[in-house]
Amino acid sequence: MTDLSNPFSTEENARIQSRLVASQRFQRNISTFTRAIHQGIFDLRHASVILKYWGRFGATFDDFARLLMHDLRDEGNYGNQGEMVATIVVETLQGVRTNFTLLSSSMTDLYLSDQALDLYLDSSDASDEHLVSLGRNLLQVAVIRGAQLKVVKSLPSENHLKIHLDALDFIVKQIKQFTELKRSEDRNKALSFFKALAHLVFGLDGRSALKA
Repeated sequence: MTDLSNPFSTEENARIQSRLVASQRFQRNISTFTRAIHQGIFDLRHASVILKYWGRFGATFDDFARLLMHDLRDEGNYGNQGEMVATIVVETLQGVRTNFTLLSSSMTDLYLSDQALDLYLDSSDASDEHLVSLGRNLLQVAVIRGAQLKVVKSLPSENHLKIHLDALDFIVKQIKQFTELKRSEDRNKALSFFKALAHLVFGLDGRSALKA
């Protein structure tokens, strides 16, 4: 006799339970890894492994990413590590990948994913929402704002500028390569990188930019 109180088949129930278990295991791995970085056990340079997946695995994952963004903000603005932070920001933007079914993946999978804009390029998504959202949220690493969004602290101008120079160097080379290979779809998608980078212009000293 069919159990009408359970709309799912035994096979479907097993599949749902398996995904829940994999999701919990994944969250535990991410939590452990994030805490290790936050507490200084792992170098903060590894933060990009988490940050590049911003917006992909739900609110809890983004909370872990946000914690690391706060660590980067403090190191860059108060800890004399502006150059390192600028490098991590660029690496994160380069590593924004979008074709995930990662609930059953391990931290090794996260680590070994391509460190390039193929992130967004590899996906079948038409939207660049996650890439642009990441750029918008990375602004809190470069700029600390107070009341009425007034800038109270920001990365040293040379480090803030480094973000843009390094990022532009990367994306121009990517677009050139796609153009030469006649990969017009990838070239057009790569242009979204500028939309993400545009959010990080806020707080950049105009005089410093002119020196470049």
